[in-house]
Amino acid sequence: MKRENATRTAAMALLAKHGEMRAGDMVATIGCTSGMLSTAMRVAIRDGEAIERRTPGAVFYALPSPPDKTFRAARWADGDIDLYGLVELDDGGFRLTPDMVAQVAALIGPLQHAK
Repeated sequence: MKRENATRTAAMALLAKHGEMRAGDMVATIGCTSGMLSTAMRVAIRDGEAIERRTPGAVFYALPSPPDKTFRAARWADGDIDLYGLVELDDGGFRLTPDMVAQVAALIGPLQHAK
């Protein structure tokens, strides 16, 4: 169970409300020290709840972007096909809608039946 940290809670609420913010602005808004913010955000970054971007002279924090759920199919030169954005079923399988099947079929090309 996570320990409650008031600085982290306030920082995460700020990021949810305003999006990416400069660490200095967060310190001024929250009313904490830069060390307190850095320590609190280190845990959030480790847990995947926040991301850090460093530029010369400034550190920025943001919430991670939600994963891309749109369906995409890609074919590699070696013939492998990667599928992204599939809907996982309760039994561990994946469902392909007719549109998804059409995209995959276009990548595969005409099927060569064994004679």
